[in-house]
Amino acid sequence: LTAKHAIDEWSVQYPAVLEVMRESVWVKPMLEAVAFKLMGEVRWGVKARVAIGAFTSMLDLATDIYVTNMYWKDETQYDYFIASLASLSVSTGIQLFAVYAQYIKVGWMRVLREWFPVLIGFKPAVDAYRVATGGKQDAGFAVDPAMEMTTMKCIEMFAEAIPGVIIQLMAIATLGKDE
Repeated sequence: LTAKHAIDEWSVQYPAVLEVMRESVWVKPMLEAVAFKLMGEVRWGVKARVAIGAFTSMLDLATDIYVTNMYWKDETQYDYFIASLASLSVSTGIQLFAVYAQYIKVGWMRVLREWFPVLIGFKPAVDAYRVATGGKQDAGFAVDPAMEMTTMKCIEMFAEAIPGVIIQLMAIATLGKDE
């Protein structure tokens, strides 16, 4: 979202603002300059969104690990343990590959350093920190921090969160049917 987009979106919602912009051509550039300045100084909205997103991602991973452990302890739900473990493993594997693709041009030491947060489940927090602090795309990186965070979230959603919900719903639906 840019300042121009923000002003365009805002002006469409209020016909009086559009009329003022048509009558006085200097109003729109002035509002865009103010919006640009505000967006640069007021990053708390971005910080809050990425922090909450990182927290929920990490909490989701923790609950998935807990549920997988519960399936492992119950021999009647061992198949759900295997499915949950496969889902978590596939998600982690795809994330490791994405990190490899992002950082390989910088060198293996950077790839290994970036793999560590993925393996311990703190990648959402690392990505959120980079986006919240306004991290830029460095030379040799495939994408910028915001795109990296979005990619990781999509991987997590499609390889771990959605399959995890399906597995848990199946476990709940079949609970007690073996008895």
